[in-house]
Amino acid sequence: LVELPHAGNVRMVGNLLGDPLQEVRIGAEVVGAYEHRAEASSACSLLQWRLR
Repeated sequence: LVELPHAGNVRMVGNLLGDPLQEVRIGAEVVGAYEHRAEASSACSLLQWRLR
């Protein structure tokens, strides 16, 4: 769960990229990272998160 303070504290759910065993503390800063997917039927971009 990521809270965006500069967007009225909107909260978004998403994946955290990187080592699945990494230690992540509540309140850690993250940055958005787009994952572009080109499937056979359609293309899309997914917003994921990375630790800052």
